[in-house]
Amino acid sequence: MSQPREYTNDEIKDLENKSNLFHDALFQKSIDENVIVDILSNTTNEERQIIRSYYKKTYKHPIQNDINSKLVNKLKEIAIDMFDTPYEYDARELHMALNSFTNDDNTIVEIFVSRPKNHLDIVDLAYKNFYKISLREDVQKQGSKEYSQFLLAIMDFERPIDQTISGNDAYETAKELIKNGLKAYGTDVNLFKKVFVEKSREDLILISRAFYELNKKSLYDTIDTDVEGKNRRLLKGLLFAVITPAQWFAKKIYKSIQGFGGDMRTLFRVLISRSEIDMYAIRDYYFMDRDVDIRNDIENDTNGAYGQILVNLSLK
Repeated sequence: MSQPREYTNDEIKDLENKSNLFHDALFQKSIDENVIVDILSNTTNEERQIIRSYYKKTYKHPIQNDINSKLVNKLKEIAIDMFDTPYEYDARELHMALNSFTNDDNTIVEIFVSRPKNHLDIVDLAYKNFYKISLREDVQKQGSKEYSQFLLAIMDFERPIDQTISGNDAYETAKELIKNGLKAYGTDVNLFKKVFVEKSREDLILISRAFYELNKKSLYDTIDTDVEGKNRRLLKGLLFAVITPAQWFAKKIYKSIQGFGGDMRTLFRVLISRSEIDMYAIRDYYFMDRDVDIRNDIENDTNGAYGQILVNLSLK
């Protein structure tokens, strides 16, 4: 969680002017989508919070209210999303996922495995503010006890940044996973929490290498064949997103634009949440995996003003 930067008076005035321009673009006889696209594409989330704050001060109601009444369809959705703080956005996405009829595990896993503990702590506060129930309480209502225990463990434990184990420790942990068998997931949840939640990225790389040398099959592939349902998605997500997050998100983007209509919520969420973090690396992995520019695929799968915003986010 980065510290807010200091803005000069001229920068503040420029953002306040953008707030007025955004208002005028919404209330013209014909909505000026070019202004909306430009402002959303060329500001950081921190800058949009200044725009949002000034908008409410000037026009006496939240900017999202006017977006909701004046815009439609996907442009309305992405504009509302982008004026949320990252914590508000994740809280809304998680509430929708946890309380949907189908229970959207892909969204739940994505947010939990890719956000650090201090981020999830603030998401929990936003969640309670919005829905009068904590994120923890909603997680505890999930059907699978092991699944909910794992999600809560992710919220409780701050993953180490540096390597904490030796090569020998990695081999011993790998032997323990092989001996107990990943098929035994659920009988020894603590072992899996110790490995997948409490180890650093470097630790997981060492354990994965040791597992492959001893088992002649990767840890990721073994999870895929030996663990079922929600727990399989969660363990695979933890392993992949911690070791190579940019590659993991590149694959999520590719999957989100496949098939009729694609999965726009996932595409929005990944591009919005990663555009200021590691979009350059995601673009590189996307090209290495697909031999095509991410921009081309997004342009071919989207259209209009919202599509241009997504393309612009992918180029950050």
